[in-house]
Amino acid sequence: MPAQSENIEELAHLTNLMELIKKGDGAAVTELKAKASKVENNQAQYLMAVLYLNGNGVTQNRALARKWAKKSATNNNPRAMHMLAYLLENGLGGSKDRKAAGSWYLSSAEAGFAPALQEIKRLKYKKSFAATELQRANALLNKPKFNTSPSLSGPAIPQSAGYTAAFLNVANQPASEDEAVIRLVKNNINQIYTTYIYEMVRRLFKTAPDEAVIWYMTAAIRARYDAYRCTDETARQGISYWPRYVQEVREYLAGKSDKVRKDVMLKAIKRAKEISLDVSPEWICFHGIKGVEATMNGKKLQNWMVPKEQWPTVLDMIVKASTPK
Repeated sequence: MPAQSENIEELAHLTNLMELIKKGDGAAVTELKAKASKVENNQAQYLMAVLYLNGNGVTQNRALARKWAKKSATNNNPRAMHMLAYLLENGLGGSKDRKAAGSWYLSSAEAGFAPALQEIKRLKYKKSFAATELQRANALLNKPKFNTSPSLSGPAIPQSAGYTAAFLNVANQPASEDEAVIRLVKNNINQIYTTYIYEMVRRLFKTAPDEAVIWYMTAAIRARYDAYRCTDETARQGISYWPRYVQEVREYLAGKSDKVRKDVMLKAIKRAKEISLDVSPEWICFHGIKGVEATMNGKKLQNWMVPKEQWPTVLDMIVKASTPK
């Protein structure tokens, strides 16, 4: 049985491809499809399913979304199992098959994908499981503690606020990859979106909490810098989701003395200024009302970012507001 693709460099490349596809890069779609055609690459297969389901970079085609989801699910990707179950249950991309959907939800939950557990509770309440499947459902529901990932069990973050398939492709890597993910983010700090810094914070906090809080505040400053480069002021609200993503880190910092918190902020400001000014704020700018309206009307949002010559001034404003008195 093919093993799940967990090579961190390949994961970084897949993430980059998804960001390029979001910008309309057709060559990136072709490359992702080529990677997905390899039997063992269940991550690329899942991402192809996401593209066809949402119509990102390709013409929306639920039948093809179902095809790629099945390939990835068969190759042991728990998120693809969940997607396939959803498509089967609702008859998207083919006929309805609620029995198969229930089985795939169970497999997804057994593989540790937390959202599938909620579907199992719902199906059990509706008495949709056969006897054998009901035993599997009860075994999962009766566990004293379900194995969840903080990236999945935390507060819901809209995709428009940066909680994308590409982000989750990194966030869902197992704890055994913590060091690799941390290294990935640090090595690419001048190219990646701020959301990935929050993911690094989540993992770093387990072993180096005092270092994690500095990066946490660095992410907060950079998130504000990103949001204030959006022309639509209503997009700014979207950055408020991310501190809750690392709630444990926020609470840890809140418990420190004023002196320590001041020192953390000063170090964070220094790091935030060292990161390139050119990192795109695209991850948050489409969260605003104008971005939502453009998406609903099938239009491309124009003039969504302030002119580049204003970026240093924006950062200076954020730094000034963040500097402790």
